[in-house]
Order: sequence, then structure tokens, then C-alpha cells
Amino acid sequence: MKQLPDGTLLLGGGWLGDPTPNGRSYTLREESKQGNWATACELLPFIRNLRCVGAWGGLQAHSLDDLPFIGSFTGLDGLTLALGSWYGFALAPAIGSFVADHLAGLPTTELDQLTPDRITQFDPVQVADFMTEPAISNVVE
Repeated sequence: MKQLPDGTLLLGGGWLGDPTPNGRSYTLREESKQGNWATACELLPFIRNLRCVGAWGGLQAHSLDDLPFIGSFTGLDGLTLALGSWYGFALAPAIGSFVADHLAGLPTTELDQLTPDRITQFDPVQVADFMTEPAISNVVE
């Protein structure tokens, strides 16, 4: 929750929504808005008498195996990836440090299990299902 300059409260973050058909935007589910507001009221009881007038949601990238892709992809020289982490904001400093070491040619054994090359081992049927199924659990659960 964030208070805007005009004093209104904006809800968002960590609650389920659905991508729009073109995949470029996101619609927060009504039950997510209600759950987010209930949690905010539980944490800050003095806002219970206020009215929630808006909420935001953003796309949170993740992979089929729920692990981020961090490192280089074979055959795409000069490209380093760091994406797909459910906890991007919290882990950004550590990921940034590892990527900097990787780019500097330093050993980054911590990233070995996160190599983007592992995508070549994913089952195509599972990938297709993953791409079309809506999320059914909440990140904050």
C-alpha cells in the first residue's frame, strides 16, 4: 500500500491477477483487491473506515520450474539474462552482484543451477500448459 500525494491510498503488489489478451497489461482480480484491502485493514486498523478506490497489479515473471534464469545462453554471445524471479525486488541486489561478477568473467558457481540453457530441457507440452494456465496460487501465501 502506498499513499499518493493527494492522500488517497493505492493497493498493490503480490496479489493474483490476469494478463490481458495481448499480454501487455494486467487486470487485478476482484478477490485479490478484497484480500489486499482486508490485509491492509488488519495491519492498519485505522484505515477500516476508508474506501478503497483503486488497486494496481503488475506482471511477475517466473519460469516453469520456478527458478530464475540468470547467466548467458549458449549461442547468444554477449547476452546475459537475469529474469524470472518471483522475488525480484528483494533479490535484486544479490542478483546484480552475481551478474556483475559473471560479466567480469569471475566464477559464479552460485548461478550454475540457474543457467538459461536449462530451458532446452523443458518438456514442450509442460511449457505450452504453463503458458496458457492462469495462476492459481498467491505469491504471498
